[in-house]
Amino acid sequence: MKRVIYRKVTRSLGHFVKDYAQRHRHPVNAALHLIGVPAVFYGLFQVTTGRGAKVRSMGALCIVLGYLLQYLGHRRQGNEVGEVSLIKFLLAKVKAASLNRMRAYNWSHGESVGDERKDGEAVGSVKRSGKSNGNGDHAGNHGPGGNGNNSRSGRYIMWWKTSH
Repeated sequence: MKRVIYRKVTRSLGHFVKDYAQRHRHPVNAALHLIGVPAVFYGLFQVTTGRGAKVRSMGALCIVLGYLLQYLGHRRQGNEVGEVSLIKFLLAKVKAASLNRMRAYNWSHGESVGDERKDGEAVGSVKRSGKSNGNGDHAGNHGPGGNGNNSRSGRYIMWWKTSH
């Protein structure tokens, strides 16, 4: 078990180092990071452990200036700041997980049920994917090429199942 965890950590660390080296190839970007990254860490240290408002405000200023230097370096190289890339990556993971969760219960994203629109689609709450059997109980397998046979029948409201 420990070896598996060790391999995963070292592989992840290796990917991080490779990505970091690729995203900081420009000499100006690398030089600004050599100043900016320690400034951010020093600022975080001063903000969290500093005594007195003056020390904490200087720490906050170091954080802002450190990130500004990193931003300018990435701007010069023409790529995104790492934190922005990380946030986008995490948001994509959350979105993918929520879509997979919705697909597991035969729900589509972005559509809704409730009030009818002109084109026959519904508006209001979330809509199940697929076709209705006409009486409003969207039971069955309604994916592409589905045959309507599914052991999970009933109405689903988000992730929980209700009976009719």
